[in-house]
This record gives sequence, C-alpha cells and structure tokens, in this order.
Amino acid sequence: LCQRRHLPECAPGFLGETCQFPDPCQDAQLCQNGGSCQALLPALPGSPSLPSPLAPSFSCTCPSGFTGQRCQAQLKDPCSSFCSKMGRCHIQASGRPRCSCLPGWTGEQCQLRDFCSANPCVNGGVCLATYPQIQCRCPPGFEGHACEHDINECFLDPGPCPKGTSCHNTLGSFWCHCPTGQEGPRCELQPGPCPPTGCPNGGTCQLVPGRDSTLHLCLCPQGASSRLPPLSRGRERAWGGGREDGK
Repeated sequence: LCQRRHLPECAPGFLGETCQFPDPCQDAQLCQNGGSCQALLPALPGSPSLPSPLAPSFSCTCPSGFTGQRCQAQLKDPCSSFCSKMGRCHIQASGRPRCSCLPGWTGEQCQLRDFCSANPCVNGGVCLATYPQIQCRCPPGFEGHACEHDINECFLDPGPCPKGTSCHNTLGSFWCHCPTGQEGPRCELQPGPCPPTGCPNGGTCQLVPGRDSTLHLCLCPQGASSRLPPLSRGRERAWGGGREDGK
C-alpha cells in the first residue's frame, strides 16, 4: 500500500485518483484512544509494490501508552514494578524506564546499598563499591581498609633518603635531613649549575631555582646509576609540600 499523493480534491469521505474510494478514516471510531488515522491507497497497476486488495486501507498512529492496529491495547506501564521501593521511576525519551535512587542506595533498580555514600575512606581515599563489600583506593603515603594507616616511608628497604642522611616521617609523606647546600625531598638537588662534563652515564641535567642559589638535578637513564655520591642520584618526582633541608 502507498500513501496518497498528488491527488485531486475529493468530496469529504472519498479519495483516489478519481475519488472512487470511500475514505476509511471517516469512521471516527476506527482508531481508538486518541489515535490518528491515515488512509492508504491500493498500489497502482504496474507498481513494483506487492499485490494488494483494490480497496483503501488505513494506519493508526497511537498516542503514548497505547498499541495495536486500532490503538485498542494499553501498554503496560514500564514503571509499574521496575524500581525498588528505594527509587523513583521516570520514563526516558527512548521510552525506557530509569530509577532515581534515594540517598544511600544505588544500582539500576536502586536495589543495592550504596556503602560509599557515607564516605568511609579517610585521608583522601576514594571509595569503590565492590559488592558485597567496599574498597578504598588510598593515596600515596596511606594504607589500610579505610586508608587510616600512615605509611612510615623511613622504614622501607631501601629507604627513601640517601645514605648518610636522616629520614623523618610525616603524615602521608616524609622528608630527608639534607646536608648544607642540598635540597629536595630526597636531597637530590645539588648546588651550582650543571657540571661542565654533564651527568655521568648519559644522565640528563636539569637546572632548578633554589631559595638562595641555582641548583641542578641529574636524572639517570633507566638501568644506569650515577658515579657521583648518592646525594646526586635524582628521581623524576614532584617537589614541594614538604620540608627540604631540616632548617
């Protein structure tokens, strides 16, 4: 069946090339529940369309919530039993239901307790809901189920500070008591500009502005170590936020 197009103006109740067909949409009860009716004409002779009865047909466009050839059947409310009692259901533009959960609940149907809503992780930990338990992703310097334990970096083996220096633990971090003239979280900043011969073993030298003078840092390539004293073995690590020289 094809839709009517470029047809003459017919008297009400008729349609077709010569107004020879009665309009089925004249029946006000054809499409129910507020559905809109559209008349469909038979395929013309020689049309590639499939054979059809030589009589007009119709198509009903149903309003939301109804279906069927005449819009006679009411669709089941998708929200009727979709969400748990801990959520409120609403219909998306796609027609699919979606639940908005009450505080403390999560899941597609708000059927799961959201243990992370109480923010059980401390010291900047991030809560991950891994049902039936939770897991805290701890920031550097902390550990424990809720990131409640400070890691004492000074007890690590090897320790974070170079040999010959003392390590002081702080909450979530540490600092090294550096010799005079050296700075940095690990005393890795050496006084003065880059050495004329550069850093040993192909290391890269970087200038770092100090408080009172210029400092330099040797970054060794992976697998290599500096022949300079341990204090010059730098690591690419952010510097700041901690005490540098013990003064």
